[in-house]
Amino acid sequence: MNLITKYTYPFFYPFTQQVKAKKMLISLLLLVVLQLTTRGQSVTLSSPASSSTNVTTVSTLFTISDPVGTPQQIQVVYTLTGGYYYNANSPQVFTLTMTSTSPSPGSFTVRPTDPTNSSNTYTASPTTAMPEGLYSVYCQYVRPAAAGGTTLRSTTRTNVYIDTKTLPPAILFPANNLTVKSPFVIRDSVAETYLSGSKSLTFVGPITNTLTLADSKPKDTLTINTSNISAAGNIVSATSSTLPDGTYTMILSYQDRFSNSAASATQTITIDNTTLAPRIDTPLNGTTVNQFLDFKFNLPEKDSAQTMKLVFNKSGSRDSLILRNSVVGSNNFTLNTKNFTASSYVLSASNNSIDTGNYNIELYYKDTLGNTLAGDTAYNIYIDNFTAIPILTAPVSNLAIKGADSFNVAFTLPEKPLANSVKLVFSKTGTSCTTTLNTSAAGADSLTIHADNIALSPKVAATNCASLEDGTYTLTLQFQDSVGNTVASSTGITLLVDGNTAEPTLILPGDSSVNNGMIDLSFTLPENALNNTASLTFAGCTSVQVNLLTSGSGLQTFQLNGNNISQTPGLLSSSLSTIPNGTYSLFLTYSDIFGNPAARVLQTNITVTGVLPPPSITTENIIPNCNDTTADLSTGITSDTTGLTIDYYSDSSLTSPVINPVTTAGTYFINVTNINGLSASSSITVDVFTTCPEAISISGQSTNSKAKYLNKNGAVGTKHAVNKYGQIITIP
Repeated sequence: MNLITKYTYPFFYPFTQQVKAKKMLISLLLLVVLQLTTRGQSVTLSSPASSSTNVTTVSTLFTISDPVGTPQQIQVVYTLTGGYYYNANSPQVFTLTMTSTSPSPGSFTVRPTDPTNSSNTYTASPTTAMPEGLYSVYCQYVRPAAAGGTTLRSTTRTNVYIDTKTLPPAILFPANNLTVKSPFVIRDSVAETYLSGSKSLTFVGPITNTLTLADSKPKDTLTINTSNISAAGNIVSATSSTLPDGTYTMILSYQDRFSNSAASATQTITIDNTTLAPRIDTPLNGTTVNQFLDFKFNLPEKDSAQTMKLVFNKSGSRDSLILRNSVVGSNNFTLNTKNFTASSYVLSASNNSIDTGNYNIELYYKDTLGNTLAGDTAYNIYIDNFTAIPILTAPVSNLAIKGADSFNVAFTLPEKPLANSVKLVFSKTGTSCTTTLNTSAAGADSLTIHADNIALSPKVAATNCASLEDGTYTLTLQFQDSVGNTVASSTGITLLVDGNTAEPTLILPGDSSVNNGMIDLSFTLPENALNNTASLTFAGCTSVQVNLLTSGSGLQTFQLNGNNISQTPGLLSSSLSTIPNGTYSLFLTYSDIFGNPAARVLQTNITVTGVLPPPSITTENIIPNCNDTTADLSTGITSDTTGLTIDYYSDSSLTSPVINPVTTAGTYFINVTNINGLSASSSITVDVFTTCPEAISISGQSTNSKAKYLNKNGAVGTKHAVNKYGQIITIP
């Protein structure tokens, strides 16, 4: 049983299987019909052929055969695959849809540059022109709906070249707007084989010169000698044998081998075979200039590196400078003729300075093409390049001036000064006083300066200070010569101006301090003290003035012994030997070495404690008993000597000590010293009698041999005696 018989006899199967069989039968019938309707269809692209060349237009021939009927759509597809305009990153596909779907063979003409031509039998997409280049081409059509509407494609034709125009050439060298000198090279490139005799090079500028070029390679090199154009071997002809200097539009032109319209490339160049002369604008011929030469010149074209040279020619002696590149047009810079390389314009110098004198100044350079040097000269330029040094002849150095004093300033100018350039400069740390003088001639001059009123002198034209403050100054005289060279200054003179004693600073003892006997003193003197002396006054219930020996200016330190001021190192004098316990105000006073009014500073509420009072002693004369052979001097002391050391002397200067008790009558001196080394002394007289006189009666009074009598200075005879009261009496 065949398949059809199987599916047409339902009694062989159950009902559900009969339904399935019917559906399968329908599908098989459709498949058989489709197979029957696809037999014999075809599409063939006969033209253009692979690897063909098509100029301007492309003849296209295709054949379509389909037994079902007329195609729904017919298209020819061109895809750019190579050539001048090909871009792999941006494929270009051009689809030509036939306006008629009549069965083939079909023949039509493709107009690549005119996709919207009304004569076209196709519609182009896109509607842009097809660029020249290599294409792949195929034909495709959409089958009738009865055949399922599938698309069939022909075999693809490859390397179909379409040539529609002459491709543009290129001038590879020289670059646009480049300046060249003869001989120079031109390198060009053409994109395709060119028509013999069609290649030319035209220069349009000061003259128009067209060169017909010989047939050569797609990339070619041509050497141009502007004074002999025909010297180049690959130039067939030229309308002129030379190319004068100037700017030209250079046009390279050719036609491709299919005689399409010529294509061209344009470049602008400048031919320059001569360095144009520069022009020196300043200094002018015959002028005098100072050390700082203002040099101005005009450069007509760009200079070649390190070819610009400035020459100072003095009687055949030539000093040369190499200048850095300048700009086209006006240039202006300043040259220090005593230090050429200080200028950023100077790269090097044969000598870094020149002397005063008369010079011709020459400027030379080469243009960027290295053409022959061109130059200009400024003649008879007198260069005066320094101000001679002035001399201060008065005052003498280290002169000390009190604030109200005046002093004489004398000086000599070696050359005529520039107006208002003569100045006296008083300089000290942190400030300066500049005084302009109305001196206008060379030679000696002088004036009186009033330290407290500088403008008082009639020779002072201006000053920036009314007076000279206290301080140590360096006085210099400065001026410029009449041509304005750099200021010259004299050797400095040291001056000390002092009109006031600067205030000291009292550091110790401080306000409200308590000081126990030994007092630490610390103070600062801003300047040296007169006679190196500073005075300290403790003002309280008792006032004590202490004068101290200072050491220059600056910090001064002492330790004042309140119990014995004399033991203070650096002490000059003191009004008391001690500083009694109590509360004081302390004044520090000093005068500077110029005797200016004293300056002082005050500390208050200073307490002094722990100071012992100075020792004291009182005595009375001694009259020993008549028979005593010695006298004890200590018996004549009438004051308290507790804690004191006692010494005995025979002289008031306390230099000849004696042993107590004494054996000789006379006047003695007793000295007491406390633990702080302070002392006090008193005199005492001793009367001694070696024999006792008889009893005598004086004014009704009687004594006996036991009365206290001593010989004074030995026996005095029987006529006179001294009683115990020191009275001289006559013995009957």
